[in-house]
Amino acid sequence: MLRLRTALREFFPAALEAFGDLAAPELLVRRRTGERGPADPGAGHRGGAPARRRKPEEKAAEIIAVLRTEQPGPPSAVAADYVVRVRFLAKMVTAINAEIATMEEQVRSCFGQARDAKIYLSRPTLGKILAARILGEFGDDPGRYVSAKARKNHAGASPVTRASGKMKPVLARLVCNDRLVDALHQQAFWADRILRGRPYYDQPRARG
Repeated sequence: MLRLRTALREFFPAALEAFGDLAAPELLVRRRTGERGPADPGAGHRGGAPARRRKPEEKAAEIIAVLRTEQPGPPSAVAADYVVRVRFLAKMVTAINAEIATMEEQVRSCFGQARDAKIYLSRPTLGKILAARILGEFGDDPGRYVSAKARKNHAGASPVTRASGKMKPVLARLVCNDRLVDALHQQAFWADRILRGRPYYDQPRARG
């Protein structure tokens, strides 16, 4: 995606403004012969994300207006190389997206067979993909952790207190499972967005 963004910035920067999300670059592949830029959403586009957008006609008109603005670009000989490069990178990202979707379906199917699946899915904002990541890092051995604190230590959720004389600093735990920390961070992020968990976060912060 970074290579695709770089190529578009050098070749057709209007595409970055028009589409924004390069994680779904199918429109960049669908272009009409002889045009320097990506596809025109109003030119025979079939299916895909635009059909599911709210007010698709207005969105298509906005994209068309941006793509038809005058753009600084390389000479035609160089532009032809960029066309090939952008189409290739867009197809690569699209193919990877398809493989990710297939793997996600397999994860959802397998995760339902886990012994603790219902416990994980009962947690707010945890879907099957994120729950599977957390279960994979915690493991399913019921005797792996001697206490809840040991589990929190492994997840980096318990602070480290270092008392020295009159000073008693409380620091973040750096020795932990980074992959598990990332997954739990994602859960907390969505809890803040979906469940309005910010007040819960602010209470302990206010207590210092």
